[in-house]
Amino acid sequence: MEVIPEQKDTVPVANAVNTQFLVSGTAEGPPWTGYYATFRGARLAVTNVFGVWCEIRRRDSGFEAHCLARAELSLLDAPLQGIDYSRLQQTGEPLTRAPSRAPTPAMLVTDTAAGPFGPQQTPKEEPKCAMFWEGGDEPLSDTEEVPLRSSTTNRPPRQPGQPRGTGDDPMVLAAMQSAGYLRLEGNPLDRFNGDRSHMRRFLTQFCQFMLMNDRATIAQNDIKKCTYFLSLMEGPQVEGWSEAKYDWLDQVKRDPRALMGRTPWNVLMHSFLDAFTDFAEAEKAQNAMKQLKMTDGKIDEYIAAFERLAHHAGVDLDDSSNMRTFAHGLPGPLVETVIKLDDLHNYVQWRKATQRHQRGYLKIQSYKGTYGNPQSTQQSNAPMGNFFWRRPQQSGQGNRQQGG
Repeated sequence: MEVIPEQKDTVPVANAVNTQFLVSGTAEGPPWTGYYATFRGARLAVTNVFGVWCEIRRRDSGFEAHCLARAELSLLDAPLQGIDYSRLQQTGEPLTRAPSRAPTPAMLVTDTAAGPFGPQQTPKEEPKCAMFWEGGDEPLSDTEEVPLRSSTTNRPPRQPGQPRGTGDDPMVLAAMQSAGYLRLEGNPLDRFNGDRSHMRRFLTQFCQFMLMNDRATIAQNDIKKCTYFLSLMEGPQVEGWSEAKYDWLDQVKRDPRALMGRTPWNVLMHSFLDAFTDFAEAEKAQNAMKQLKMTDGKIDEYIAAFERLAHHAGVDLDDSSNMRTFAHGLPGPLVETVIKLDDLHNYVQWRKATQRHQRGYLKIQSYKGTYGNPQSTQQSNAPMGNFFWRRPQQSGQGNRQQGG
Protein backbone atom coordinates (compact mmCIF):
# COMPACT_ATOMS: atom_id res chain seq x y z
CA MET A 1 0.00 0.00 0.00
CA GLU A 2 1.50 3.34 -1.03
CA VAL A 3 1.95 5.79 1.83
CA ILE A 4 3.67 9.09 2.56
CA PRO A 5 5.71 9.32 5.79
CA GLU A 6 4.50 11.95 8.25
CA GLN A 7 6.29 15.27 7.76
CA LYS A 8 5.15 16.64 11.11
CA ASP A 9 4.74 15.17 14.58
CA THR A 10 0.96 14.85 14.27
CA VAL A 11 0.27 11.52 15.99
CA PRO A 12 -1.06 12.14 19.53
CA VAL A 13 1.42 11.39 22.30
CA ALA A 14 -0.82 8.70 23.77
CA ASN A 15 -0.72 6.78 20.45
CA ALA A 16 2.99 7.34 19.71
CA VAL A 17 4.37 5.18 22.50
CA ASN A 18 7.83 3.67 21.77
CA THR A 19 8.26 5.76 18.63
CA GLN A 20 10.43 8.75 17.79
CA PHE A 21 9.72 11.47 15.27
CA LEU A 22 13.02 12.24 13.53
CA VAL A 23 13.84 14.87 10.93
CA SER A 24 16.26 14.08 8.13
CA GLY A 25 19.43 16.12 8.00
CA THR A 26 19.77 16.35 11.80
CA ALA A 27 22.25 14.74 14.16
CA GLU A 28 20.12 11.58 14.41
CA GLY A 29 20.72 11.00 10.71
CA PRO A 30 17.47 9.30 9.57
CA PRO A 31 17.17 8.61 5.84
CA TRP A 32 13.86 10.49 5.71
CA THR A 33 11.59 12.47 8.02
CA GLY A 34 9.01 10.39 9.87
CA TYR A 35 8.41 8.05 12.79
CA TYR A 36 10.90 5.38 13.80
CA ALA A 37 10.82 2.49 16.27
CA THR A 38 13.80 0.64 17.74
CA PHE A 39 14.23 -3.08 17.11
CA ARG A 40 17.35 -4.90 18.35
CA GLY A 41 19.34 -1.69 18.39
CA ALA A 42 18.31 -0.64 14.88
CA ARG A 43 15.69 1.86 13.73
CA LEU A 44 12.68 0.74 11.73
CA ALA A 45 10.64 3.28 9.77
CA VAL A 46 6.94 3.14 10.67
CA THR A 47 3.83 5.12 9.83
CA ASN A 48 0.35 5.39 11.30
CA VAL A 49 -2.37 4.40 8.80
CA PHE A 50 -5.86 5.07 10.15
CA GLY A 51 -4.64 4.40 13.69
CA VAL A 52 -2.70 1.21 12.80
CA TRP A 53 1.12 1.22 12.88
CA CYS A 54 2.77 -0.26 9.78
CA GLU A 55 6.38 -0.74 8.75
CA ILE A 56 7.35 1.16 5.63
CA ARG A 57 10.13 1.01 3.05
CA ARG A 58 11.11 2.71 -0.16
CA ARG A 59 9.65 1.51 -3.43
CA ASP A 60 10.80 3.19 -6.62
CA SER A 61 10.38 6.94 -5.97
CA GLY A 62 7.82 6.55 -3.17
CA PHE A 63 7.10 4.59 -0.01
CA GLU A 64 4.95 1.58 0.79
CA ALA A 65 3.55 0.08 3.98
CA HIS A 66 4.61 -3.52 3.43
CA CYS A 67 3.43 -5.12 6.72
CA LEU A 68 1.92 -4.38 10.11
CA ALA A 69 4.34 -3.30 12.82
CA ARG A 70 5.76 -6.40 14.44
CA ALA A 71 4.68 -7.18 18.00
CA GLU A 72 8.25 -6.84 19.33
CA LEU A 73 8.07 -3.08 18.74
CA SER A 74 5.25 -2.76 21.34
CA LEU A 75 3.48 -0.02 19.41
CA LEU A 76 -0.01 1.07 20.41
CA ASP A 77 -2.67 0.68 17.72
CA ALA A 78 -5.92 2.67 17.90
CA PRO A 79 -7.77 1.67 14.70
CA LEU A 80 -10.54 3.91 13.49
CA GLN A 81 -14.12 2.72 13.56
CA GLY A 82 -14.82 0.51 10.57
CA ILE A 83 -11.42 -1.22 10.38
CA ASP A 84 -11.60 -5.01 10.77
CA TYR A 85 -8.60 -4.98 13.08
CA SER A 86 -8.85 -8.59 14.27
CA ARG A 87 -9.05 -9.90 10.71
CA LEU A 88 -6.18 -7.68 9.71
CA GLN A 89 -4.01 -9.20 12.43
CA GLN A 90 -5.09 -12.76 11.67
CA THR A 91 -4.03 -12.62 8.02
CA GLY A 92 -0.35 -12.45 8.90
CA GLU A 93 0.32 -11.38 5.34
CA PRO A 94 2.03 -8.29 3.99
CA LEU A 95 -0.18 -5.45 2.90
CA THR A 96 1.45 -5.28 -0.51
CA ARG A 97 2.88 -7.70 -2.99
CA ALA A 98 6.58 -7.94 -3.62
CA PRO A 99 7.67 -5.32 -6.14
CA SER A 100 7.84 -6.58 -9.69
CA ARG A 101 10.93 -6.03 -11.78
CA ALA A 102 8.93 -6.06 -15.01
CA PRO A 103 8.45 -2.59 -16.50
CA THR A 104 4.97 -1.18 -16.60
CA PRO A 105 3.52 -1.62 -20.11
CA ALA A 106 3.16 1.61 -22.00
CA MET A 107 -0.32 2.84 -22.88
CA LEU A 108 -1.06 4.69 -26.10
CA VAL A 109 -3.76 7.31 -25.60
CA THR A 110 -5.57 8.40 -28.71
CA ASP A 111 -8.07 11.16 -29.09
CA THR A 112 -11.45 9.82 -30.17
CA ALA A 113 -14.79 11.40 -30.87
CA ALA A 114 -15.82 10.61 -27.32
CA GLY A 115 -12.73 12.19 -25.85
CA PRO A 116 -9.13 11.17 -25.21
CA PHE A 117 -10.17 8.43 -22.77
CA GLY A 118 -12.78 6.73 -24.93
CA PRO A 119 -16.54 6.59 -24.56
CA GLN A 120 -18.10 7.12 -21.18
CA GLN A 121 -18.48 3.88 -19.27
CA THR A 122 -21.49 2.90 -17.19
CA PRO A 123 -20.25 2.59 -13.58
CA LYS A 124 -20.59 -0.86 -12.12
CA GLU A 125 -21.11 -1.77 -8.49
CA GLU A 126 -17.76 -1.51 -6.79
CA PRO A 127 -16.63 -4.46 -4.64
CA LYS A 128 -16.49 -3.83 -0.92
CA CYS A 129 -13.09 -3.81 0.71
CA ALA A 130 -12.61 -6.96 2.78
CA MET A 131 -9.27 -6.05 4.29
CA PHE A 132 -9.55 -2.65 5.90
CA TRP A 133 -13.14 -1.43 5.89
CA GLU A 134 -16.35 -3.14 6.85
CA GLY A 135 -19.32 -2.14 4.70
CA GLY A 136 -19.48 0.29 1.84
CA ASP A 137 -21.01 3.60 0.94
CA GLU A 138 -24.61 2.48 1.25
CA PRO A 139 -27.42 5.02 1.70
CA LEU A 140 -28.67 5.59 5.23
CA SER A 141 -32.18 4.78 6.26
CA ASP A 142 -34.36 7.17 8.21
CA THR A 143 -33.39 5.50 11.51
CA GLU A 144 -29.62 5.60 10.93
CA GLU A 145 -27.37 8.42 12.12
CA VAL A 146 -25.29 10.57 9.81
CA PRO A 147 -21.62 9.41 9.82
CA LEU A 148 -19.30 11.47 11.98
CA ARG A 149 -17.08 13.91 10.11
CA SER A 150 -14.25 16.18 11.25
CA SER A 151 -15.68 19.02 9.14
CA THR A 152 -19.21 20.17 8.42
CA THR A 153 -18.26 21.31 4.90
CA ASN A 154 -20.66 19.92 2.32
CA ARG A 155 -18.96 17.35 0.10
CA PRO A 156 -20.20 16.49 -3.40
CA PRO A 157 -21.03 12.84 -4.10
CA ARG A 158 -18.06 10.67 -5.02
CA GLN A 159 -17.78 10.19 -8.76
CA PRO A 160 -17.20 6.72 -10.22
CA GLY A 161 -13.53 5.89 -10.44
CA GLN A 162 -12.48 8.21 -7.60
CA PRO A 163 -10.74 6.65 -4.60
CA ARG A 164 -12.69 5.89 -1.47
CA GLY A 165 -12.46 8.15 1.55
CA THR A 166 -14.14 11.19 3.04
CA GLY A 167 -11.22 13.59 3.23
CA ASP A 168 -11.28 13.59 7.03
CA ASP A 169 -8.09 13.82 9.07
CA PRO A 170 -7.72 10.29 10.53
CA MET A 171 -6.26 11.50 13.84
CA VAL A 172 -8.90 14.19 14.32
CA LEU A 173 -11.66 11.75 13.40
CA ALA A 174 -10.29 9.17 15.85
CA ALA A 175 -10.34 11.72 18.67
CA MET A 176 -13.90 12.71 17.81
CA GLN A 177 -15.06 9.10 17.78
CA SER A 178 -13.57 8.27 21.19
CA ALA A 179 -16.36 8.72 23.74
CA GLY A 180 -17.49 12.14 22.60
CA TYR A 181 -15.66 15.29 21.61
CA LEU A 182 -12.82 14.94 24.15
CA ARG A 183 -9.90 16.14 22.05
CA LEU A 184 -7.73 19.10 23.06
CA GLU A 185 -8.76 22.43 21.61
CA GLY A 186 -7.00 25.76 21.28
CA ASN A 187 -3.71 27.07 19.91
CA PRO A 188 -0.62 24.86 20.27
CA LEU A 189 1.51 25.66 23.30
CA ASP A 190 5.02 27.06 23.17
CA ARG A 191 7.80 24.63 24.00
CA PHE A 192 10.10 25.02 27.01
CA ASN A 193 13.86 24.93 26.34
CA GLY A 194 15.09 25.28 29.93
CA ASP A 195 15.25 29.09 30.09
CA ARG A 196 14.40 29.81 33.74
CA SER A 197 13.29 33.36 32.97
CA HIS A 198 10.45 31.89 30.86
CA MET A 199 9.51 29.09 33.26
CA ARG A 200 6.66 30.92 34.96
CA ARG A 201 5.14 32.04 31.63
CA PHE A 202 5.34 28.51 30.20
CA LEU A 203 3.78 26.93 33.28
CA THR A 204 0.98 29.52 33.35
CA GLN A 205 0.17 28.88 29.68
CA PHE A 206 0.07 25.12 30.23
CA CYS A 207 -2.23 25.38 33.26
CA GLN A 208 -4.55 27.72 31.35
CA PHE A 209 -4.62 25.31 28.39
CA MET A 210 -5.44 22.34 30.63
CA LEU A 211 -8.10 24.32 32.48
CA MET A 212 -9.74 25.20 29.17
CA ASN A 213 -9.66 21.49 28.20
CA ASP A 214 -10.57 20.10 31.63
CA ARG A 215 -12.98 17.57 30.06
CA ALA A 216 -10.51 16.27 27.49
CA THR A 217 -9.21 12.73 27.86
CA ILE A 218 -5.61 13.87 28.40
CA ALA A 219 -6.61 16.36 31.10
CA GLN A 220 -8.53 13.69 33.04
CA ASN A 221 -5.70 11.13 32.99
CA ASP A 222 -2.64 12.11 35.02
CA ILE A 223 -0.26 9.79 33.16
CA LYS A 224 -1.33 11.19 29.78
CA LYS A 225 -1.25 14.74 31.12
CA CYS A 226 2.31 14.26 32.37
CA THR A 227 3.35 12.66 29.08
CA TYR A 228 1.89 15.59 27.12
CA PHE A 229 3.68 18.04 29.43
CA LEU A 230 7.01 16.26 28.88
CA SER A 231 6.46 16.29 25.11
CA LEU A 232 6.69 20.11 25.27
CA MET A 233 10.28 19.92 26.55
CA GLU A 234 13.01 20.40 23.96
CA GLY A 235 16.66 21.35 23.91
CA PRO A 236 19.81 20.13 25.67
CA GLN A 237 18.99 21.94 28.93
CA VAL A 238 15.85 19.83 29.52
CA GLU A 239 16.70 16.65 27.65
CA GLY A 240 18.22 14.81 30.62
CA TRP A 241 15.48 15.83 33.02
CA SER A 242 12.65 14.87 30.64
CA GLU A 243 14.20 11.46 29.88
CA ALA A 244 14.48 10.72 33.60
CA LYS A 245 10.82 11.66 34.08
CA TYR A 246 9.75 9.43 31.19
CA ASP A 247 11.48 6.52 32.94
CA TRP A 248 9.80 7.49 36.22
CA LEU A 249 6.36 7.62 34.54
CA ASP A 250 6.92 4.17 33.07
CA GLN A 251 7.78 2.87 36.53
CA VAL A 252 4.72 4.53 38.07
CA LYS A 253 2.46 3.04 35.40
CA ARG A 254 3.76 -0.45 36.22
CA ASP A 255 3.69 0.04 40.00
CA PRO A 256 1.47 2.93 41.25
CA ARG A 257 2.65 2.24 44.81
CA ALA A 258 5.76 4.27 44.00
CA LEU A 259 3.60 7.40 44.28
CA MET A 260 2.96 6.76 47.98
CA GLY A 261 -0.56 8.21 47.78
CA ARG A 262 0.37 11.24 45.65
CA THR A 263 -0.76 11.98 42.11
CA PRO A 264 1.69 11.77 39.17
CA TRP A 265 0.92 15.35 38.14
CA ASN A 266 1.69 16.83 41.58
CA VAL A 267 4.96 14.92 41.81
CA LEU A 268 5.99 16.01 38.31
CA MET A 269 5.14 19.66 39.03
CA HIS A 270 7.19 19.74 42.24
CA SER A 271 10.12 18.21 40.40
CA PHE A 272 9.77 20.71 37.53
CA LEU A 273 9.68 23.68 39.91
CA ASP A 274 12.68 22.41 41.86
CA ALA A 275 14.68 21.95 38.66
CA PHE A 276 13.85 25.13 36.74
CA THR A 277 12.68 27.80 39.21
CA ASP A 278 14.67 31.01 38.99
CA PHE A 279 15.52 31.38 42.67
CA ALA A 280 16.87 34.89 42.07
CA GLU A 281 13.51 36.03 40.71
CA ALA A 282 12.11 36.87 44.16
CA GLU A 283 15.08 39.06 45.07
CA LYS A 284 14.95 40.82 41.70
CA ALA A 285 11.23 41.49 42.09
CA GLN A 286 11.66 42.86 45.64
CA ASN A 287 14.40 45.25 44.49
CA ALA A 288 12.18 46.40 41.62
CA MET A 289 9.32 47.01 44.09
CA LYS A 290 11.52 49.34 46.14
CA GLN A 291 12.59 51.30 43.04
CA LEU A 292 9.13 51.58 41.50
CA LYS A 293 7.67 55.11 41.43
CA MET A 294 4.39 56.56 40.26
CA THR A 295 4.90 58.98 37.36
CA ASP A 296 2.66 61.50 35.62
CA GLY A 297 -0.21 60.79 38.00
CA LYS A 298 -0.78 57.29 36.57
CA ILE A 299 -1.96 55.57 39.73
CA ASP A 300 -3.57 52.56 38.01
CA GLU A 301 -0.39 51.72 36.09
CA TYR A 302 1.63 52.01 39.31
CA ILE A 303 -0.73 49.68 41.20
CA ALA A 304 -0.71 47.08 38.41
CA ALA A 305 3.10 47.06 38.23
CA PHE A 306 3.43 46.90 42.03
CA GLU A 307 1.04 43.92 42.34
CA ARG A 308 2.75 42.07 39.49
CA LEU A 309 6.16 42.45 41.14
CA ALA A 310 4.70 41.42 44.50
CA HIS A 311 3.30 38.25 42.92
CA HIS A 312 6.70 37.38 41.44
CA ALA A 313 8.37 38.10 44.77
CA GLY A 314 5.85 35.95 46.62
CA VAL A 315 5.25 38.49 49.39
CA ASP A 316 2.20 39.32 51.49
CA LEU A 317 0.82 42.71 50.46
CA ASP A 318 -0.86 43.16 53.85
CA ASP A 319 2.50 43.07 55.61
CA SER A 320 3.38 46.49 57.03
CA SER A 321 6.79 46.57 55.31
CA ASN A 322 5.21 45.97 51.91
CA MET A 323 2.52 48.62 52.49
CA ARG A 324 5.34 51.00 53.41
CA THR A 325 7.10 50.12 50.14
CA PHE A 326 3.84 50.85 48.29
CA ALA A 327 3.56 54.26 49.97
CA HIS A 328 7.17 55.21 49.27
CA GLY A 329 6.53 54.90 45.53
CA LEU A 330 3.68 57.45 45.70
CA PRO A 331 4.02 61.25 45.66
CA GLY A 332 4.47 62.66 49.16
CA PRO A 333 1.37 64.92 49.16
CA LEU A 334 -0.83 62.01 48.09
CA VAL A 335 0.47 59.84 50.94
CA GLU A 336 -0.12 62.65 53.48
CA THR A 337 -3.68 63.13 52.25
CA VAL A 338 -4.42 59.41 52.46
CA ILE A 339 -3.05 59.08 56.01
CA LYS A 340 -4.87 62.18 57.28
CA LEU A 341 -8.28 61.37 55.82
CA ASP A 342 -8.46 57.56 55.94
CA ASP A 343 -8.13 54.85 58.57
CA LEU A 344 -6.12 52.18 56.73
CA HIS A 345 -5.30 48.68 57.97
CA ASN A 346 -4.50 46.58 54.86
CA TYR A 347 -3.27 46.87 51.30
CA VAL A 348 -6.72 46.85 49.65
CA GLN A 349 -7.73 49.88 51.73
CA TRP A 350 -4.52 51.64 50.72
CA ARG A 351 -5.12 50.91 47.04
CA LYS A 352 -8.71 52.13 47.04
CA ALA A 353 -7.84 55.25 49.06
CA THR A 354 -5.00 56.29 46.75
CA GLN A 355 -7.18 55.77 43.67
CA ARG A 356 -10.03 57.79 45.17
CA HIS A 357 -7.85 60.74 46.24
CA GLN A 358 -5.92 60.72 42.97
CA ARG A 359 -9.18 60.94 41.03
CA GLY A 360 -10.22 63.84 43.22
CA TYR A 361 -6.90 65.58 42.60
CA LEU A 362 -7.26 65.16 38.81
CA LYS A 363 -10.79 66.58 38.92
CA ILE A 364 -9.51 69.64 40.75
CA GLN A 365 -6.75 70.11 38.18
CA SER A 366 -9.25 69.76 35.35
CA TYR A 367 -11.21 72.70 36.75
CA LYS A 368 -7.98 74.67 36.95
CA GLY A 369 -7.18 73.89 33.33
CA THR A 370 -4.04 71.85 34.07
CA TYR A 371 -5.50 68.40 33.56
CA GLY A 372 -3.14 66.15 31.63
CA ASN A 373 0.04 68.00 32.66
CA PRO A 374 2.70 66.38 34.88
CA GLN A 375 2.22 66.60 38.64
CA SER A 376 2.16 70.20 39.80
CA THR A 377 3.91 71.60 42.85
CA GLN A 378 0.85 70.84 44.97
CA GLN A 379 1.45 67.07 44.34
CA SER A 380 5.10 66.50 43.50
CA ASN A 381 6.78 63.17 42.93
CA ALA A 382 9.08 63.67 45.89
CA PRO A 383 9.12 60.53 48.04
CA MET A 384 7.47 60.57 51.40
CA GLY A 385 9.86 60.97 54.31
CA ASN A 386 9.75 59.13 57.60
CA PHE A 387 6.22 58.97 58.95
CA PHE A 388 4.44 56.91 61.57
CA TRP A 389 3.07 53.67 60.15
CA ARG A 390 -0.26 52.79 61.66
CA ARG A 391 -0.82 49.19 62.65
CA PRO A 392 -4.33 47.81 63.23
CA GLN A 393 -3.77 47.51 67.03
CA GLN A 394 -2.23 51.00 67.32
CA SER A 395 -4.83 53.17 65.61
CA GLY A 396 -5.44 55.36 68.67
CA GLN A 397 -1.73 55.94 69.27
CA GLY A 398 -1.23 56.75 65.62
CA ASN A 399 -3.82 59.54 65.73
CA ARG A 400 -2.15 61.13 68.75
CA GLN A 401 1.37 61.03 67.26
CA GLN A 402 0.23 62.16 63.86
CA GLY A 403 -1.56 65.08 65.44
CA GLY A 404 1.54 65.97 67.44
